[in-house]
This record gives sequence, structure tokens and C-alpha cells, in this order.
Amino acid sequence: MNLKAPNGYNNQYILLPEASAILVTGSTGFLGAYLLDELSTATNAEIYCLVRAQNEAEGRERIYRNLESYSLDARKIIERVRIVCGDVSKARLGMTDNNWRRLSAKVDIILHGAARISWLDSFKKLEPTNVDGTRNILEFAHERRSKTLHFVSTTGIYMSLDAPELGYLSKQQPLEKYHRHVIGYFKSKWIAEQEIQKAFSAGLTGTIYRPSFILGTIKSGYIPPGDLTRLFLSACLEVSAVPDLELFVDAVPVDVIARAIVNVASRWDQNGREYNLSQPENMTLAHIAHLSQGLSTQLELLSFEAWQDLLREGPMTEAKRIMILFGWPVAGAPLGLMSLFSDVKLDLENVDIEAALQGSGMALPGHCIESLDLYLTDIIAKPAPVTEKQIV
Repeated sequence: MNLKAPNGYNNQYILLPEASAILVTGSTGFLGAYLLDELSTATNAEIYCLVRAQNEAEGRERIYRNLESYSLDARKIIERVRIVCGDVSKARLGMTDNNWRRLSAKVDIILHGAARISWLDSFKKLEPTNVDGTRNILEFAHERRSKTLHFVSTTGIYMSLDAPELGYLSKQQPLEKYHRHVIGYFKSKWIAEQEIQKAFSAGLTGTIYRPSFILGTIKSGYIPPGDLTRLFLSACLEVSAVPDLELFVDAVPVDVIARAIVNVASRWDQNGREYNLSQPENMTLAHIAHLSQGLSTQLELLSFEAWQDLLREGPMTEAKRIMILFGWPVAGAPLGLMSLFSDVKLDLENVDIEAALQGSGMALPGHCIESLDLYLTDIIAKPAPVTEKQIV
């Protein structure tokens, strides 16, 4: 690979193959595990993982168990990892003074994926990790020497009450226009991304990646507990029905997302560009109901109101509870968020997953009955727990 910067590129933009040291946050998460797997083969750099732990041994064990839980080659990958105890939400990333000085002078690239994800917590609860943590990362990025920053955001930044008017994934609209977020997590990532964009405008190099909802690997049926896609499918299985809304399913396998991020970080591209790592194949909820007719688990297509009524029957699970809340009226969305987002159209011109995968050796799989069967089978085997919290 030619590592000389093409005309028009800032020579401070460091590619993965030429990096000597990388700092990774979020390595104990779902996507983080697959990013470590990709990084272990894509670069010869020292890989430093910032981990909340009392000591290096505890941090190493956390990463190892996380890798192992997804059937990745934990023993091989962990050999490439160096543990740094810390916390993105704390000043100087919670590092010791020695680690802060040493790593700020040594690290070339930061891959910042750490985030607290919750669909019910308020913005204030998520702000320390998701917003303040990003500001702390930016401080580290400028300390001693300028570093290239790769930031994992989310397509959820577009999921505000402004989306029906402005569109979903639209890069033609200023990001600050998507300001009426009801979900605290999406608001926190929206603010964090604006901090990153300001830093890029001021000269910091790097790229922003916006994954959609993340599924298991191409060949597995795993969806992480607490993931919104899993909660929705769980609720549908519990009532044997899908709501008849014009919602599209925007979800991509985790190994595809990880490969796309590492592939872009390894090549010269548009400095400071944002990549919407979204699903270009527009599958609706009605399509899910149709595909399920060929499976042992069949889902009926019902009106949204009838579906919501069914959710209130029988034992209350966490999946049902959250889907009911997504149907509650809020200011600006009198029929609830699910109904609101059914009016939002996908802008396929701003979907970048195929461009991000170009030359990577991996292709994005389409929606098919086999994939749906895998996901539903896994959810049936591990149902959502019953909750004592009731909806009134």
C-alpha cells in the first residue's frame, strides 16, 4: 500500500498500517470485541485498551472473557493487547499521570467506541460517559502530539422529532438541526458527534462512523441483550405479531461493521468524512411478517393499535415494556415514536456501507429467511425476562 498522502490530504492523518500505537476504548463491548479481532490482523501497532478495572490483570480478564463469549480467538487476540486502567468519563481518562504522559506522546491513532447505551435512561445519566468522555478523548487527542481519531457514533443521531421533515441519514442537512431527541442516548451521541466535528474543523484528523442497529455476525443469530432490535423482535414473538407500520429495518451484522471501520481506517479517503454504516436494502416490518410464514414461528401483521393492546396482555417483560413506551404519546409525536419514525424515509444516497467495505473482501448480506430464522431461534432460546415494573 502507498502510504504517502495524496494531494489535498493532511499529512498528519495516520493510517492503521503505518501506526505504531493505537488507543482503543469500548473494547469490552459487543462491537469492541470484533474491532479488536479486526485490528489484531490489520495492524502491527501496539494496541492499548482503556478498561475500567482495578488492575491490569482484571482488565485483561474482562477483555478475554468478552472475546471468548463471542467465540472469537481470545487467546490469540489478547496477546496483542496492552491494558490501560482508566475510565473515559473521568479527567485524563482516569489514567495515572505516568500513563497519560507516556501514551499521549506515543499513540498515533485513537479508536473511540466507548459509550453507555440505554433506551430508558435520561440524557443526564448518559452524559458523563457519552459526552464528557468524548471531550476527554479530544483532550487526549491534542495532548503532546496531534492524533488521528476514529469515532464510533450511531445513525440514532438522526432519530429526532425533526427526522420526518429533514430525512434520515441526510448529510445535506446541518447536524444541529436534528435537535429534538426524545431518547437520551441518541441525544448524548448527537452532542458528542458535534464535539468531534468541531475538532475536525479546527484541524484534528479522523473519521466518524455511524453504525445502524447491530446484529450478530453474518453466520450467527446472536443479538446482544438490551439491543433495540432484539427487544422489538422479542416483543413480536411474545404476542406472535408484527405492527403494520411503514418502518424499515436498519440493521447490519457486527462483523461487517467492524470490517468496514477498520477498512476505512486503513486507506486514504475523504479526511473527516462521516460514514453512515446503514442497511441499503429497505426491509419493512411487513416483510418480516411475510418471511416468518415460511418458518415454524409465524408472525401475524396487525394494526399498530391492536399490537400495542396485545403487549399489555399476560406477563410484562422488559421487551414488552419498552415497546409500549415507544408507543406512548410525547410532545411532537402524539402516536408515539414508532409511529413517528414510520413517516421517515431512508435516503439511500447517504448510505456508505458498501463504499466502506470496498476492497475489504467482505460483502454486505441481504435480508433473507435464513437470517431471520437464526435471530428468532436465538431469541426463543433466551427470552426476555419478566419484569416487576408494570405499565399503567
